[in-house]
Amino acid sequence: MQCPHALLRLGAAFLVAMSPALSHAAAAAAQADELVIDVEDQADPFSRPDGTGYANDVVRAAYRAMGVNVQFDVVPYARCKANVLGAKVAGCFSMSWEPGFEGRLVFSQRPLFSVHAVLVADPGRPMGAKRPQDIQAGTVVGIVNGYEYPPAVAELASRGVVLEPTGSEETNLRKLAAGRIDAAVLMVSTQPEDSPDRATLKGSKRYVPAMTLGVMGSHIGFSVQHPGGDAARRQFDEGLRRIQADGTLAKISRRWRSP
Repeated sequence: MQCPHALLRLGAAFLVAMSPALSHAAAAAAQADELVIDVEDQADPFSRPDGTGYANDVVRAAYRAMGVNVQFDVVPYARCKANVLGAKVAGCFSMSWEPGFEGRLVFSQRPLFSVHAVLVADPGRPMGAKRPQDIQAGTVVGIVNGYEYPPAVAELASRGVVLEPTGSEETNLRKLAAGRIDAAVLMVSTQPEDSPDRATLKGSKRYVPAMTLGVMGSHIGFSVQHPGGDAARRQFDEGLRRIQADGTLAKISRRWRSP
């Protein structure tokens, strides 16, 4: 019969030998509850350069309700879109559907918010046109590189309107004020009772709306090819349902609503 002290020594040796495996298992379990997704850096007040914003708060709260610690990689929208389409990340927000996403992305069941595309002009240089088909060929309209827009925006280009891309809507508004473009397309909230009124926060005195070009939902787009994409989508959809049911979503909306 072995000495009890010998058994204790064997037990201690076993634990020491197993500790690297236990540590690895614990790390794997921790990583399973963490998620990194891309978010646009220039979509105030929905997603800001510092990682805050209405949409960011909604996404963070939805994943928190599922016990998932989500981290945001804040990048220009064109990179966010390229990363999720290339399966470098599980998800990107905020995205609107376009045919090229078919078979590559799956969207969240519900949009984070809805927006309509509004063509705006400088108050000192009104457009004159009231309908898209009345805009003269050669008119220069600012858009954002990589953004998805309603079909009416692409139809402008087919009639000779020049669509000039930049990095953000804020840049387009500065160019509009400086007279470097004739108009700009802004994606503005259509649900002020549910999400922020973006036009107010942008400074509505700097431009006047000329016409609306269509409505789109803004979602999280999840990669079909990324190994974590499907799980991230299911977790978000259920988390969003939970925070809507318990009142968290309404609290976030009130906090970000324009005064």
